[in-house]
Amino acid sequence: MKAALCRLLVTLTLGLALPVAGAAPLTLVTSHYPPYCMEEGGQAKGVAVELVKEAFSRMQQDITIVFVPFARAIDMVRTGQADAIFPFALRPERKQLFNYTTEKLLSDPGALFVRADSTLTFDGDFAKLASFSIGMPRGTYQGDAFMQAIQTYQLKIEETKDQEQNVRKLVAKHLDIVVGPRLLVQDAAHRINEAASIKLLYSDLSEGAAFVAFSMHGNRAELISRLDQTFKKMRVDGTYRRIFGAVSAAK
Repeated sequence: MKAALCRLLVTLTLGLALPVAGAAPLTLVTSHYPPYCMEEGGQAKGVAVELVKEAFSRMQQDITIVFVPFARAIDMVRTGQADAIFPFALRPERKQLFNYTTEKLLSDPGALFVRADSTLTFDGDFAKLASFSIGMPRGTYQGDAFMQAIQTYQLKIEETKDQEQNVRKLVAKHLDIVVGPRLLVQDAAHRINEAASIKLLYSDLSEGAAFVAFSMHGNRAELISRLDQTFKKMRVDGTYRRIFGAVSAAK
């Protein structure tokens, strides 16, 4: 198991000058989701990574961040092989399997995008999308309303590997619409130099809230409470604005 993890993308350990006595390092798992979480030059980076690092640093709690495929990340936390997963959406069926923070780690509203020259409009009536092809990364969840609309109106969903492939297919006219978290899609378009080739059709498809979710193995109540309080303080003191602002400025 340890050897396998070493072959995965990257691990990052935060060494703190004043560790809490007796507090063992926590293992947090995540996946490659630019601009939230990514590995560049052997370093863990991204909005969610920076928020998590800052929070646990303030708590004087050492952590190790391990990048693994998403399905494996979920399984590692569920079985107690890892302490927590982030960023992680809250779904009803997951409440019985994980202990979530009350405070959101971040929010990125679900959105629809079209080509920059598209004349398509959307007023929130999903039935009007039934004749269009919609790209959606495989295994993702785009909010209760949209997922229900897929079934109700038999929306034409084409599964893709990720948002970069989504954008490429949209620009190449193999798709009419792509769906995904707004910042995530915009970042994917920027990374492949297609930011000017797409435009936002509709935002607030879903709240897009993501949390830190802990394993049910062990008593995490006090830790989660401290983390919630830390996230609140980070919002009040401007840390969230600073970290999100740094991402925007880098584009």
